[in-house]
Amino acid sequence: MTTPEQKLIDESRRQWDGVDRRGHNRGLLFDMIAEVTDKIDKHIEDSAEWREMLAAKMKGDEHLMQQILGGFPNDDPRGHKEYHESVIAAAKARREFWIGLAKELAKYGLIGFVGWAFVALWAALLKGPK
Repeated sequence: MTTPEQKLIDESRRQWDGVDRRGHNRGLLFDMIAEVTDKIDKHIEDSAEWREMLAAKMKGDEHLMQQILGGFPNDDPRGHKEYHESVIAAAKARREFWIGLAKELAKYGLIGFVGWAFVALWAALLKGPK
């Protein structure tokens, strides 16, 4: 029993006249492979040049980074940042305390005023008209 694929292959063999029509394209294929290989080689060379240039630049930047780090106490920028974060947190807590205190004073001040006004009105009511 033959498969459909086998039938197609047999039919193609019967129709083939023996001429290899792909032969003239083989040179083109090899030329394309050589061109792609050349491009890859050039890219590798360019990449190596870029790596060398970046490495040289980073060495210069390393000296700059050491100068920057030298500006922090104990050459510790993370500790410096954490210190400032703690100072900011303390300032926020202090601000919240004072805002809360002002709210409480205003609340009890208003209650005191309303109480005083009520007592004054009650006393005036008890005295009667003049």
